[in-house]
Amino acid sequence: EGQAKKNIADPNEPGLKGDSKAAKAKKELAYDNELEASIDQLSKGKLEEGLKGLEAFKLSHPKHRVEDVDKAIEGAKAMIA
Repeated sequence: EGQAKKNIADPNEPGLKGDSKAAKAKKELAYDNELEASIDQLSKGKLEEGLKGLEAFKLSHPKHRVEDVDKAIEGAKAMIA
């Protein structure tokens, strides 16, 4: 069991695999925070700003959480309508 753990790249451990995994995780977290900000605006009743933020996010990061972003955009449009 101890041997198997050593073969898994630790994202916090310096090294080629660890560094790239840590960088990817950090980038994903930044995207999530950006997305969260737009969703937060919607929850505060700032529907137009939230929708604009979601649409801008989708343009900037078209492959990140596609289904979640599309659902949020649909929901925002439904709330505005």
